[in-house]
This record gives sequence, C-alpha cells and structure tokens, in this order.
Amino acid sequence: MQPLEGFQKDGQEMSNKLYDLILSDIVSRSRWETRQGLWYQMRNDGLRRKSKPWPNASDLHFPLIDTTINKLKPAFFQQAMGLDVLATFVPMRSQLAGFTSAAEHWFSYKLHEKSNYATEVMSWIDHMLVSGQGIMKTYWNLDRGQVEFQAVDPMYIIVPPWTKGIETADRITQVIPMSLETYKRAGVYDTSKSTIDVITGGKVQDSGIIDNLRYDKEIREGITHSKDEDQVIIWEVYSHDEDGKWIMECFSPQAPEIPLRKAMEVPFDHGQPPFSSCKYEITDGGWYSPRGVCEILGPFEFSLTKVWNEKMDASTLFNRPLFRAERDLPNSVNLRLNPGQILPFGIQPVQMPNTPMDFDKDMMQTQSIAEQRVTVPDYGIMADRDRRTATEIESVNAQAQQNMDLRLRLFRHALGTLFRQAWSLLLQFDKEDLQYRFLEDSLTIDPEALHEDYQL
Repeated sequence: MQPLEGFQKDGQEMSNKLYDLILSDIVSRSRWETRQGLWYQMRNDGLRRKSKPWPNASDLHFPLIDTTINKLKPAFFQQAMGLDVLATFVPMRSQLAGFTSAAEHWFSYKLHEKSNYATEVMSWIDHMLVSGQGIMKTYWNLDRGQVEFQAVDPMYIIVPPWTKGIETADRITQVIPMSLETYKRAGVYDTSKSTIDVITGGKVQDSGIIDNLRYDKEIREGITHSKDEDQVIIWEVYSHDEDGKWIMECFSPQAPEIPLRKAMEVPFDHGQPPFSSCKYEITDGGWYSPRGVCEILGPFEFSLTKVWNEKMDASTLFNRPLFRAERDLPNSVNLRLNPGQILPFGIQPVQMPNTPMDFDKDMMQTQSIAEQRVTVPDYGIMADRDRRTATEIESVNAQAQQNMDLRLRLFRHALGTLFRQAWSLLLQFDKEDLQYRFLEDSLTIDPEALHEDYQL
C-alpha cells in the first residue's frame, strides 16, 4: 500500500471523530455481543447447573450444538475445496477452451499450493455455523509473494448497525489483537517508545477517550483495550473518502490521535475492502440478523441438558435409596451402607415411585425436532419402534436435502466473491509466475489466459 498523499490534514480531529463513530457502533451491537458469548459458552463448556439438588449431583452438558456443527462442516468444506478445480471459469469473451481450463488449474494450484486457503476456509465455515456470519480477509503477502487468507472472528469486525453487506458498509473496523513482539516485528507500525508506552495493555490512563465513553471502553475488553501489558489492540478502519474510494486508517483505541500507519488508499484493483462474508441464513438482510446453529439450537440444548441431568438424578435416587428408621438411632452419622453389612434394627429402604416420564424418549423427541431446525436428516425416526415406510423415509431425506441445498447455494455465492478477490490479486501481483502443477504434470499457462473477463 502506498500512503495517501494529502490525507493527513487535521488528522487528529478526524481520528477522534472516527473513533467516536466506532464506539457508537460497538455500543449498538452490545446485545449481539452478549448473545455470542452465551453461544460460545454453550458450545465449548456448557451451561452449568445454577443449583444442585444435593452436593456432588450430576452436572452434565449435552453437546447438541457442537455435534450438529461437526455434522454440517463436511458438506460446506466439500463445496469450498471442489473436486479437480476450486472454481469454474466462464469466459466473457471468445477464446480457446484450453485457455479457460488452464486458468482454472492455475488458480486452483495457487490457492491449494501457494496459500493458506485450505486451513483458513475451515475456520471461515466454523465462524459462519457458530455466529451465523463468517468473515474472510484476502490480501497479498509481499514477504511471501502469495495470496493469503485470514478467517476473522465476527466479534472482531465492527460495522454500523444499519449495514446490509460488507461491500456496502459505510465503514469497516477490524480489531487486531497482537503481542507486543509481533507488533514490533511487523515492520509497518510506529514503534517509537512514546507510542508503545501509550498503546500497550494494562494502562490506567484513557488517552483520547472522553469520560462519558469510559464505561463503554471498560466493558469491551479485547475490543477497545487489554489488561495484558504485553498485548496491543489495533484498529484497521476502512472508510470512504470524498471521491467514494476506500481508504484505510490504522490506530490504537488507547490513543486514536496517534496514527500507527499513514492513511492510505486501498491499493487493490478490484476497488473493494479485502473482506468477504458468508451468511448461514438470510432473514431481513441486517448485518446482525443471521442466526447460527448455536442460536437456533440453544433452547433445545438447554432442554436436553436439563432432562439428562434429571435422568442422572433419578438414577442416583434409585441406586442409592433413602432409608427410614422406626426409632431414633444413636450416632446415625457413622452409619455406612456396604454390601453384606447387617443393618441396625428397624431400618428399611424407602420405596421410590416410578418416574412418570420416559427420559430417553423425551430426549430423542427433542433431538429430532432440533435436527429438523438445522436441516440435518432426521434419522432418529428410523430408530423409533413404530415401523416407517420407505416412502416416508425418502420424503424426510428429500426435504432435508432441499433445505441443505439452499444453504449451500448461499455459501457458493459467498465463495464466488472470495474467489473473485483472490483472482484479482493474482492478476495484479503474481501474473508473471506462469508455472503450475496439475495432477502429475508441471505446466506453463499462456499469458493470454490471464485476464479479468471471467465469471467465477
């Protein structure tokens, strides 16, 4: 990126104004942030029981959300990795079919062999399934001379609440937490001692932050500040200039008046910010509207966890029954119930009544409804004791397949945007490297095949 000449006029005033706007964006999404924290806890650790009926009672977590995400991931990953080629190229001008085929193979080789696409796309899919929205950053790595991808946690992308799509946003803020050593080693940021002393974590002062926004700052640890003295929080802010072009500014929320890099115009030929988004569902079109698997299945996992714990409680009561005595027993605290032991006079077990519900059947029914909500084929009905006809089973599978196909179409649309950005970067920065490998052959592409007139 080349510095944008003339853009540094009144830089401090502009940075503070931009900083205030971003803080407003953060405050407006507070409810969404709270929900994301809850879904993360449910997927990884589970929600613990608030009150146990007795000490050491069961505190299990039914992993419905994590299991469902693991079932859905392979279908999306297969779409992302393709078969022989990653993307199908349709030329918009007359050319030989061999040129089109070579362009497809060259592009697939560059992403498979000369980038980190395979690993980052898995994280991209995971973010989409968990949060309902996945963000991928595509950029050119000058040091390695290759296209690189970065799956960004949606929590670290801040946009105005009225945003519909990433390409139409008024501004895009990427939060980049990094260690102090990584910050110094990057070689593109201001590493003067006065700047580092202000932007490192664990600081008490609030440089550039007015008092009535201090509370908002304090409740956004990891977004606006860090308590770790060896961590730096950086904001990369993409916004429009007066001519409608995208520009990038870089500063720390600890000191928004200090630019860590010079403001610059986004240098990519495609003229867009380096982000692509994929949505798990489309509802009213708002940025924070898509629901992920966690939000859709949250109530069902809570219900299954509750029933599972109560089943374990009932099992404990049946296997370790209560006892009653016809008269007071001296030193009853020292009474131990071991196999083969002779009990004192007048002690009898309390007969527990049968449970009024079938725990296993109730859990199976809840899980069946949950699977229908996320279009996973409901194979649970086949395990039911009632006989199912082949027509009924085929109908269930066909309906699930149609719903899944709709979600995969949305994902392929997002892949198209991602691939177009990657193709544009390859043409801009890597057009001279014509060597590629396909199957067992080492080939060279004709430069005439490398152009922008393709539909991916």
